[in-house]
Amino acid sequence: MSAERATTTSSAAAGLPTAQRWMIAALAAALPAHFRDRQRDEWTADLLVLSASPGGPARWRYLLGAAWTLPSLRRLAKGGRTADGGLATPATPAALTAARVLIPSVSWPLLGWLGALAVPHQARTGGLFTVVMVGAWANMIGLLAVVGMALVTLVVALLEWRRTARHRLRTAGIGMAMLFAVVVFQCLAFLPDRGIIVAMMGGAGAWLSYTAPALPRHYHIALRVIAVAGLAVAVINWTPLGAGLGSEYLD
Repeated sequence: MSAERATTTSSAAAGLPTAQRWMIAALAAALPAHFRDRQRDEWTADLLVLSASPGGPARWRYLLGAAWTLPSLRRLAKGGRTADGGLATPATPAALTAARVLIPSVSWPLLGWLGALAVPHQARTGGLFTVVMVGAWANMIGLLAVVGMALVTLVVALLEWRRTARHRLRTAGIGMAMLFAVVVFQCLAFLPDRGIIVAMMGGAGAWLSYTAPALPRHYHIALRVIAVAGLAVAVINWTPLGAGLGSEYLD
C-alpha cells in the first residue's frame, strides 16, 4: 500500500472508536496479504457511513456480519486476484476438474517414458515398474493414454464429493464415453503415434491454463510444464534417436 493511501486510511479510521478499529484490524489480519488493505479500507468506509446515532449498535452488527462471512471471503480472496489487488472471478468447477484430470493423465505417460529409459533392463521387475512401463507404452501408443485419462476421470468424479451430483455424474459420463471410444477404436490399440496424442493432451492443459486464470498457481505451473514436456517428448520420439529409444523399451 502506498504512503498516500496509508495516510488516507489512517485518517478515516481515526473517526471510529478504538475497539472498532481493533476489530477491523483483527478481521483484516485473517485475510491473504494481497487483499488485506483493500478490504480494511472497505470495512472502514462502510462503518463511517453508518450514522453515529444509533451508529454504535449498527456498526457492531455490521462488524459481526463481517466476521460471520470472513471464512467465505477468505476462500474467495485465495481463489484469484486482479492487478489492483481485488478479486478475480473464481475458477469454475469444470476448470478445476479438467486440471485435476489432465495433470496426472499427461504426467503418467511422460514419467513412464523417462523411467523406462532410465532404469536398466535387469532392474525392470516388480509392480511399480509395470506401471512405469505401461506409462511408457501409453506415451507411444496414444489409445492407452486415452484409457488412462478415462480411468483418471472416473476416479476424480468419485473423489470430488463436495461437487454437486450433477457435476460428478457429468464427469463420470465423460470418462465412460472415453472408455467407449477406446472399445470402438480398439483396432488402433497397437498403432504407435509416438507421443502425438499425449502432446495434444498437454496442449489442452496449456490452453486451460490461459483460459482459466483463476486456477491455483500450482495448477498453472503443472499444466504448462506437462504441455512443454509433452511436446518435447513427441518431437524426440519422431527423430531417429527417439525411434531407437522407443523400440528399445517397447521390445
